[in-house]
Amino acid sequence: MKRLVSICAALICASAALSAQEAFSHLSMGIEVGTTGAGIELAMPVISNHVVLKAGYNFPSLHGSAVEDFEMDFVNSEIAEINAKLSAAGAPERIGTSFHDIKVKVAPVINFSSAKLLLEFYPSKKSSFHITAGAYMGMNDELIGLDVSTGEQFWSEFQALKEEVAALDAKYQCGTVPEPKFNLGNNTYQVKSRKGEGYVNAALQVARLRPYLGIGFGKSVPDGRMGLQLDLGVWSHGVPSLLSDNKVEFDASLESIIDQKYVDMLDEFKFYPQVSIRFIYRIF
Repeated sequence: MKRLVSICAALICASAALSAQEAFSHLSMGIEVGTTGAGIELAMPVISNHVVLKAGYNFPSLHGSAVEDFEMDFVNSEIAEINAKLSAAGAPERIGTSFHDIKVKVAPVINFSSAKLLLEFYPSKKSSFHITAGAYMGMNDELIGLDVSTGEQFWSEFQALKEEVAALDAKYQCGTVPEPKFNLGNNTYQVKSRKGEGYVNAALQVARLRPYLGIGFGKSVPDGRMGLQLDLGVWSHGVPSLLSDNKVEFDASLESIIDQKYVDMLDEFKFYPQVSIRFIYRIF
C-alpha cells in the first residue's frame, strides 16, 4: 500500500514538474475583429496546454454621424395664418420670423473600449475546441450613446419666434411658444440649448464589469508560428438604464413617440453577443 502511494505521489510530482515546464513557455499575440470591435490580446499556457490565460484590450468607441433634412413649410404656414388673424383684428404687429429647412445631426456612439482577462480550457490536446470564461471591464459605463442636435440656424430662428410671440402675449394675452418636448414611454424629454443650438442626448448605461462565457475553435497559442481562431460567446452587463440630460418632469398631455412596452424591452437587453475572428502570431 505504501508502495502504491509512493508511486502515485511520484507520478503527481512528475506531472506537476512537466506542467511547470510547459506553463508560461509560450507567448502569442492576437489581433481581433468582431462584434465587440477591434482589439489586441496576449496569451500564454498556464497549465500544460490545457489552460491558457489571455489578457487583452478592445479599442475605443465607434462613432457615426448623419444629417437629416426636415422641411419647415408647415410652420411658416401657421405663422402666415397668425399674421392674417392679426391683420383681420386690426392689430399692427406681425410675426417676422420665418424658418429655413432644418438640418438635424444625429451622432450615435458605441463604447466597446474595455480590458479583458480570460481563461481558455482545451479538453483535448488534439483538438482546438475550447471553452472560455472570464470578464470584460468596460472603460465607460455608457455602452450606447446618441446625440441629436438642431443646428444653430434653426435654434436662432426658434428663439426669435419665442421672443416675438412673448411680446404679443404681453399685449394681447394670446399665449406663448412652449419649450419643445416629447414623451418616450412614460418619460418626458425637453430639447435644451447648447452652444447656440438645440440638442437631445441619451445613453444606455450598463455595468462596467461584464462576465463572459463562450466557446471557440482554434488555439490562442498555435502549434506553428501563425494561427486563426473563431470565438462565440456572450458577456452579461446587467439590466441597462436609459440616461439623458434632457429628462424633465413627466407631462401626460404630450404624445409618446415610442410606447412604454418598447421602452420596457430594454430590461431584457442584459447580454451582448460576441463573435470574433482572431489572427494569431506565436512570439515564442
